[in-house]
Amino acid sequence: IKYPEIVRGNIKVQSENAPKALLPNINGKITRILKNNNDKTIKGENIIYIESTANHEEVLAAYKKIEELTLAISTRAELDFTLFDEHTSQYGELQPQIQTFNQGYLNYKDNLKSGIFENKLTMLQNDMLILEKMIENVDNQKKGEEDELKYFEEKSKTNEILYKSGTIARDEYNTVQANYVAKKNTLMQFVSTKLSYRSQINQKRRDLMELDQQAKNQRSLFIESLHTLKSQFDEWINKYIIKAPIGGTLIFTSYIQESQLIQVGKPIGMINPEGSENYIEMYISQQVYPKVKLNQEVILKFQAYPIQDYGYIKGNIKYISSILNDSSFLVKVNCNKGFVTSQKIRINMKHGMTGVGEIIIKDKTIMGRLISKLTERFNAYP
Repeated sequence: IKYPEIVRGNIKVQSENAPKALLPNINGKITRILKNNNDKTIKGENIIYIESTANHEEVLAAYKKIEELTLAISTRAELDFTLFDEHTSQYGELQPQIQTFNQGYLNYKDNLKSGIFENKLTMLQNDMLILEKMIENVDNQKKGEEDELKYFEEKSKTNEILYKSGTIARDEYNTVQANYVAKKNTLMQFVSTKLSYRSQINQKRRDLMELDQQAKNQRSLFIESLHTLKSQFDEWINKYIIKAPIGGTLIFTSYIQESQLIQVGKPIGMINPEGSENYIEMYISQQVYPKVKLNQEVILKFQAYPIQDYGYIKGNIKYISSILNDSSFLVKVNCNKGFVTSQKIRINMKHGMTGVGEIIIKDKTIMGRLISKLTERFNAYP
């Protein structure tokens, strides 16, 4: 007669992708239920609206415009749309933040449309072109003056020889020397003029850099205010709209209806992900840990499916943890033939179901177990 040695432990159904709870983030009243029980959902889909002084649809429409504006800013597209209508829309708790942002947005957009920065930029660039042209003219005049200076220099040398030999009078000699010095002074004036123009060009370049920095600063401040507003909208949406945390099937934990009060942190439902594979976790005591081995057979009995009505499920040990946790070790059990019971009934396993598992350590007969007990007692005495 077979009487196997077994080890018992608590079991629990786990999922590779566990269901996610729908948790309110604020105490409030349900104003609208957008999805029904057992509906399919996608991640981020709106499920429930919670009472607010704002109109949820208008807030979501404004949020979409914020995303469009963020994209337009990143691509430097033209900002040709109105972001908010403060007079006809109901933004409730977000109204003060929107008013503050809207004023800055309108100023920023007007500056872009009026072309203040572009006009200043064009003027500075034109000034620089004019100065470059003036430098070119100075260079041309300077070249002509340099040619004349060579002539006066040669004439001055000849004049000096003639004066020393007594050929010309002193007045004539002084006149020629004075003309030569005047030409040199004129040439120096051209150099000074060119340096002055170069200095003005450098100043224009500094003005361009400052103007560019001002435009960048204004743009950065606007982008920062846009991100701040988006964060404020995200915070509002997180409070007053319950969204699907993952894609899957919506299951409400109880009957819910509009005008019903809900509490922070108290689940109102969950999303059961599609295609999530279940497995069994079993916990064994440290006293029997040395006896448990990989691939040993496990008999699984679940509280939701009484054994007398449904039978049991067979599995095998696929993983044994080596870390002690709360005085027990974790064992993972796989059901190679699926969740089909000994009575050929396929059962629908749900995440979190519990029961008892029996690990078959040794498949002995009654006589064999009696002999083992006697042997253990005999060996205990010297």
